[in-house]
Amino acid sequence: MTFDTTAKVSLTLEQVIEVVKQLPAKAKLRIAKELERDGVKAEWDFVFSAFKTRELDMATINKAVEAERAKAYAKRQAGKAGH
Repeated sequence: MTFDTTAKVSLTLEQVIEVVKQLPAKAKLRIAKELERDGVKAEWDFVFSAFKTRELDMATINKAVEAERAKAYAKRQAGKAGH
């Protein structure tokens, strides 16, 4: 017989945001970097998964390329607006 001794906590997104707001700036920056890294990894996982198939159609390639171009363009525009 085994027992699960891990605590289970259920929080809403709003509760998580409120907790993060209470953290020092350095901790917030670390969280932001981790989340950004996870997001970038997910984007690349999508692109790489398309290349792992036996047949890769041009529509899939174009969709991935256009999505990445749009994100890059949006980042450049946001950078220009911030200056």
